[in-house]
Amino acid sequence: MQAALWFLNVGYGDAFYAEVFSDDGEPFRLLVDGGSATRADSLLALLQERCVSTLDLLISTHLHEDHVAGLALAAKQLMAVKECWALCPLPDAAVPLPIDPTWAYYTGKTGESLNAYRWLLQERLPALGARLLTAAAGDLAPGMAFEPVPGLRLEVLYTGGAKTAATVGMIDRLYREPAHSEHHLYQIDQSANEACLALRLQIGDLKVLLPGDNLLGWWQAVPPEQLQADLLKIAHHGAADATSAELIALVKPQAAILSCSLARTDRPEPAVLEALGPVPLHQTEFAPYAQAIAVTWDGHQITISHKGVEA
Repeated sequence: MQAALWFLNVGYGDAFYAEVFSDDGEPFRLLVDGGSATRADSLLALLQERCVSTLDLLISTHLHEDHVAGLALAAKQLMAVKECWALCPLPDAAVPLPIDPTWAYYTGKTGESLNAYRWLLQERLPALGARLLTAAAGDLAPGMAFEPVPGLRLEVLYTGGAKTAATVGMIDRLYREPAHSEHHLYQIDQSANEACLALRLQIGDLKVLLPGDNLLGWWQAVPPEQLQADLLKIAHHGAADATSAELIALVKPQAAILSCSLARTDRPEPAVLEALGPVPLHQTEFAPYAQAIAVTWDGHQITISHKGVEA
């Protein structure tokens, strides 16, 4: 089984796209997060370049704008999505939220994120025929594994636990109490990184760990053998609150991928580099015109290359 993977340059955000090839020739197409609304160009260009009109699986790991908004933009140019995994459904009464320009930056961004998430889950994905599975509804839970095609295994490692349940309550109050939307959006923003999906992708013998933006300790309830991976996507864009030497020792990665903007000179934080030690680190925005870190798997060997530096 062979695969092509792209960790897209979406600045300070996350977007991961994969095509997994089986013997029938038609790839299984997977998209995990899409970056922010202002930095999704590389993702949209790649989907066009790969002639992607249908996704087999679209995954939204959590509710921050730098992960969700690009998914909505990608969905606009798709013809079909077969299945979507997400944190939670929204109340039927959910409506577009007005964004007050006087709010704090991340409060406003969370409002934008929920507007994109609402449109995606309640309007666009139903129109594209997608089946929705959510952690809050119990469709996705730690220990679950899905094998959509022979040789491809998607493992759910973590779904946020009590933080996800609390976030569902915050979202319900947000739409019931619009007069207090600023307060509720602030709370949702503050908890979003801990109400987050963590997944492991297995393609034959290749293992890829996708922890979203989960913070330190999320892995403690996961059996150690399920954390081992050849490729590790560094959580929370290289912040020290998400990656430790303990995690690196459990994962034992051959290489790590950091999705972060060159403008963020504070990332990766020194503690993350120290935790990685000799593990090679590849940053998605490795040059001003970078498009992606591209990974190919031929069934035996990993090849990592930089895409778009000549643009």
